[in-house]
Amino acid sequence: MTLIGIGDTLQRRVLVNATDLNNIRIMANKIQPIFPKIQEEFEFKLIPVVLTPTLAPEIDLAFTRKFCDVTLITAPSSTFGWWLSYLSKEGSVTYYRNIMETQDKVANEMKEDDFYPPEWIKLRYDNVTGRIDTFF
Repeated sequence: MTLIGIGDTLQRRVLVNATDLNNIRIMANKIQPIFPKIQEEFEFKLIPVVLTPTLAPEIDLAFTRKFCDVTLITAPSSTFGWWLSYLSKEGSVTYYRNIMETQDKVANEMKEDDFYPPEWIKLRYDNVTGRIDTFF
């Protein structure tokens, strides 16, 4: 089966990141009968993803508090992201983006030690390899 065949079968457009064919993702509302074949053919992992239906902040906070084992703050100065992570499920792990790698206007105004708890894990992006790693 080819990626084109998968797209035809799922009646979806298949998008491929040409720089890394190991990171192909197919998103669908339901696990369809073709997915086991895709998983077998391409050694895909099926990772369940849940989107909150209303997109209401209070629902997101409550959902995170009850169900999320990991949070990721992609907007490093986001107060909503900060509270979402801070109030998340007990024992959850929080990753956050290195604010110095962004164009965020407050990057030079905030002191990271005051903003992020020490147990949160800072991530860095390598512009050369495209990899995301923990910050050392």
